[in-house]
Amino acid sequence: MLLNYLKLAIRRFYRNRLFTIINICGLAIGFAICMVILLWVERELSYDRFHRNAQRIYRVERELLRDQVSSRWPIVSGAYRQALIDDYPEIENAVRFWSREFAVCDLQNVIHHQSAFAVDNSVFQIFDFRLAEGDQNSALTQPMSVVLTRELALKYLGTEKVTGQSLRIEWKGESVSFQVTGLLKEVPSNSHLHFDMLISISSYPAETFEDWRTNNLFTYILVAENALATQLEKKLKMFVSQRLEACYGDLLCQGLDIHQVLKIHLFPLTDIHLHPSSNWEIGDSGSSATVYIFISIALLILIIACLNFINLSTAAASQRIKENGLRKTIGARSGQLRLQFILESVIIAIIAFLLAFELISFFLPLYNSVFDDTLDMTVMGSLSRLSGIFGFVIVVGLLAGLYPAIYVTRTDPVTALKMAFRGQAKPTFRRTMVIIQFIISITLISGTLIISRQMHYVQTHSLGFAKDNIMLVPCRGEQIARSYTNFRAALLSHPLIQSLTVSSDVPGVTFYSNTNFILKTEPEKPVSLIIVGTDYDFIQTYQMEIVAGRNFSRDFSSDTPGSVLLNEAAARRFGWTPADAIGKELLFFRGDTGQILGVVKNFNFRSLHYAVEPMAILLYPEYYKAISIRILPGDLTGTLNFIRQKWVDFYPGIDFEFSFLDELLDRLYQNEVRMRNLFSLFSGFSVFVACLGLFGLSVFIAVERTKEIGIRKALGARTTRLVSMLSGELSREVLIANFIAWPVAIFMMNRWLQNFAYRIDLTIGPFLLAGVITYTIALLTISWQAIKAATANPIKSLRYE
Repeated sequence: MLLNYLKLAIRRFYRNRLFTIINICGLAIGFAICMVILLWVERELSYDRFHRNAQRIYRVERELLRDQVSSRWPIVSGAYRQALIDDYPEIENAVRFWSREFAVCDLQNVIHHQSAFAVDNSVFQIFDFRLAEGDQNSALTQPMSVVLTRELALKYLGTEKVTGQSLRIEWKGESVSFQVTGLLKEVPSNSHLHFDMLISISSYPAETFEDWRTNNLFTYILVAENALATQLEKKLKMFVSQRLEACYGDLLCQGLDIHQVLKIHLFPLTDIHLHPSSNWEIGDSGSSATVYIFISIALLILIIACLNFINLSTAAASQRIKENGLRKTIGARSGQLRLQFILESVIIAIIAFLLAFELISFFLPLYNSVFDDTLDMTVMGSLSRLSGIFGFVIVVGLLAGLYPAIYVTRTDPVTALKMAFRGQAKPTFRRTMVIIQFIISITLISGTLIISRQMHYVQTHSLGFAKDNIMLVPCRGEQIARSYTNFRAALLSHPLIQSLTVSSDVPGVTFYSNTNFILKTEPEKPVSLIIVGTDYDFIQTYQMEIVAGRNFSRDFSSDTPGSVLLNEAAARRFGWTPADAIGKELLFFRGDTGQILGVVKNFNFRSLHYAVEPMAILLYPEYYKAISIRILPGDLTGTLNFIRQKWVDFYPGIDFEFSFLDELLDRLYQNEVRMRNLFSLFSGFSVFVACLGLFGLSVFIAVERTKEIGIRKALGARTTRLVSMLSGELSREVLIANFIAWPVAIFMMNRWLQNFAYRIDLTIGPFLLAGVITYTIALLTISWQAIKAATANPIKSLRYE
């Protein structure tokens, strides 16, 4: 019996080749896109879950209230670790990560800038970071110990056999030999912590971490198996009272309780990637909103493909009513006929699923190259996962075949043979599914257009400084500090180098320090400001605007280290106009005094996701991390070679590295850029799949109305009138879909735009354009078949049966 069903199915597929191909292709594309998106989602959700103790690891974070604004800070004092272990038996272990930059010397005596973490050796007991060589129980217990990845071992030591080797690192102005005690295995890509080198934190004196107010380390704890993190977090109120209250007296001067000012939270390790802190976050972060959006897109595209499948199956099934009436007359039962329909649908679904895997094998390398990603199929390799996916495909086939089976077989044989059903049919179901398909497509196209407009806005919006043509050179070390004045003079001799400056931070970085500033006359009102240390040339190099007062100047002997420039937001935070701020004296850094010389027009030093925050620019040239060089348009290659040569002249043996500010700023929006590109791609596929179904339906309608077309043409109907008649019905559904999709898209895009402090206004333009694009594509799809049917020979049409 089953063999008979298969034979009948194959014959049916062959006789209706066009419908079969459209069904398989549409469903295969839907499956393929859905699986690619789910691969990406799987990767995003897998971050940090490879650690065996992932569910018991938490990051210690502070929630701090300053100036009536509460903010989350993932950095704490180095004193937290041991105090937490001592005070709470529920905490089995803890580890500190201190992000540092070191000057490392290779075998050719070239000095390189190297990012690394100073950590406790407990990193190997808490996390599943492993050593390929060395004893992880003791590798970082002793001072001046270091472990490297294979890549850095080859770069700095020329060998993978690192145990017992020495690595020279600039340490407090001297070249110090660190003992290499291990070779790190590669850190998995789905870790929010990435590093190539770890240094023992015991290399620093213990007093480095005694200050409870110096918060610059990331601290992770391992909670005991039988302990609840929620209960432990409640107990940390005592930790705040006993350990921290005495250190935060300056924040309590406004009559606030310590528990209003400071709270300690335990943030789950597995939530960090998708719920990053806006302050001092480590590494590249994801977004839970983006994950939800792409899960929705995957489901929507799969819905389009499945509706397409059901729609075409139903349309084709209505032509089989007479056949099924005849089969019922000769004894076939309704159950057998329904099984035939369902079997055909399941077979098509399975073929589409197999084709989808072929599409993925082609699509993934293309996706990875275009989007600079590393997705692969390995996560789908498990038998249970493949079984689940295959089971889902079978369910899709069953559901897709169920409605046509019931639709056709419910008609009694006499009615079916008389074809009465066909004459009374109202294709409301098919029209509804067409409308749903195009609602989804129009929504995705609208989203693509609005995301593109917002990204154009953030890339062209005035940031309050000139971002183009600024080269950034990372710098650290006593040697660079000693020669910087002469190096600066040498560079300014080049006609295309306009200015340069040295600073502790540059616009676009995510790690900004802050401290309390107190007006001398009102010590009871501390104000928290972000701080940037610079030299005299920072404002000039970045071409910022002074709105009151003046810039730092070498011509004024009073412009000494500690002199202050505020931005407009900082002046407002104090309750001043820009002019009122000039000349005021502030206390900061626990005793340092600085006079306000000027107020700078607000500039966006962070991404446009955030409003401008109050900032103080301090004349502290010794607190430097980067040299910023403004280059005039012209011979860029020649200018870079000139800078490189001067670097070699002044800093022999120190590796020359550089980047450009506009590239750094662009990286702030890499998640949004990727979302825009993926939206564009998937919108195109959704429209393509929907149009596949629309094309199939137009063929079906043309075939169903062949005789009617012949009669109308014989009576004198023009081709244009026939085309309008055939295309009008389906194009009407597309127009209805536009009016339903627009409110949906407006709601979704409004929610997305709330992630930006600076954003475009939603206008009707993108929605109208999305509607026009969709309608035009749909009309072209329908019209091709309509013209073909309308221009056919009417004699053949009248003979058609």
